[in-house]
Amino acid sequence: MYCDKCGKLIDNDAKFCPYCGAEIESQELEVQETEALEAEEVEDFNETQGERGPWKAFATIGYILGLLGFILSFITIGLEIAIPGLVFSILGKKTKDEEKYEKARKGFGFALAGIIIGFIASVILGIVLGILGFDSIYEFVEYYIEQFME
Repeated sequence: MYCDKCGKLIDNDAKFCPYCGAEIESQELEVQETEALEAEEVEDFNETQGERGPWKAFATIGYILGLLGFILSFITIGLEIAIPGLVFSILGKKTKDEEKYEKARKGFGFALAGIIIGFIASVILGIVLGILGFDSIYEFVEYYIEQFME
């Protein structure tokens, strides 16, 4: 506690200030009534609102890119989207927000499936193009554009 006269820090049990000699009156702390939050509410607030970092946003981005990568993997262009979706989903799983964590988990699954399906579709496309005698997809597209223009 502090002396009312000189403001110096003194012992809580002191009757007189050792610095200025002033008599110390007993001070009682005033307690204000406040609405107490239940422990569960405090935990929820600390875990979600007090969270620092971009993890919540990463979870959402990972979900969106993972889903797009999965859908586009069936036409062999999903790999370019699914890989970043996988990375963002992994980072998004660091969130403490349960709803966003679930999105990140689902995005991870979509992205992983998109990568696997995209890889398989690319291999199948390569085999088919090889059987047809084309060296690349560009040669295949060029051939059919020329056929269409004639």
